[in-house]
Amino acid sequence: MHWDRRNLLTPRYKPDPILTLHRRRAQPHARKVDETRMRMTDEERVERAAQLARTMGLLVHASGCGNPACPSSNCQKVKALFQHAVTCTRKVTGGCQLCRRMWMLLQMHAKQCQAAECPVPRCRELREMRRRQIARQEDQRRVAYKGMLRAQQQAARGLPAPGHGGGSQGYA
Repeated sequence: MHWDRRNLLTPRYKPDPILTLHRRRAQPHARKVDETRMRMTDEERVERAAQLARTMGLLVHASGCGNPACPSSNCQKVKALFQHAVTCTRKVTGGCQLCRRMWMLLQMHAKQCQAAECPVPRCRELREMRRRQIARQEDQRRVAYKGMLRAQQQAARGLPAPGHGGGSQGYA
């Protein structure tokens, strides 16, 4: 068996769905992500979505699997990836690509997970972080909208918008 030097978890002759999920075809770096998606065929989009669904299913399975001799071919690989993420000293901030990939998978899972008792590590934390982020964005949107309405109302009355001169600036 010959192992791929870039990834010790993956034998060279067998593609790994976890690690090939985010690999892209060779393309110029100047191309934007949206342009890349636009250039994917419908068949490629369907295959990518199916691959992502299989990966998310495997992530949930491996998180809850206690069988050391699990018949799932990729279960041990995902468990090894979990173990790496726990023991790695570089982590995502230090540039570890395996940790980065694991973090992305956990975030994607948490984004779509609705289980009350999910076995995936940090799922509940990530869902709560995402909920707070969405709430903050909604609060910012509301504040901006109220400010716009206030400015429109003042303009309709012929008053200058707040902060745009036209009166005393609080100087006595």
